[in-house]
Amino acid sequence: MEATGEIPADSIQYGKPGNCFTVLEGANNENTDMGEYSNRFTCELKFSVVQIDVITGEELNDDTLEEEYPLEDLVISVSDFMTKVAFIDFRFSWDNAGNSNEILAKFALQNKNLPSAITMLIDCLGMQPCDRTEEVQEGSKKHMLHLSGTFLGGLGVLARVQVSISSTNAIIVKIAVRCDDQNISKLLIENIG
Repeated sequence: MEATGEIPADSIQYGKPGNCFTVLEGANNENTDMGEYSNRFTCELKFSVVQIDVITGEELNDDTLEEEYPLEDLVISVSDFMTKVAFIDFRFSWDNAGNSNEILAKFALQNKNLPSAITMLIDCLGMQPCDRTEEVQEGSKKHMLHLSGTFLGGLGVLARVQVSISSTNAIIVKIAVRCDDQNISKLLIENIG
């Protein structure tokens, strides 16, 4: 992914918000390389400071001061290419998707408890929890999370995630992802690992 253009702000008055945009190109459905969907960009704001007469709105002199200001890095991840879409009947959708393009994986997470692990997984995948499965019962040692979404290009994605606490208090995740494009399923699992 690379920056291929920009739309600068014509003018932003002191103390007032304004917008400028950067055009990024690169990710498409033909390429499922993780690097195409995950990037970190170093950002910098470049601007010119001009003295303005507050009454007339005219420039006071021709001197402009060129400035550069570093900004937070922009991080784009796989979840930014996912739209949260709730399926009305997750179980029916899961069964109809079949398992021919299903990808299975097992992970151990660094989270301290089930609710924080569930929140991290939802954020990491960028998918919509279904059937209120994002709610973890107090004191539970095991939880099943159902997620759904639409990936770039209109590809429906479903995930079943079993999260449990092991005897050593580690958080263990078993995930199954189904999508018509098996490469997208792999990509989503790689995003967790």
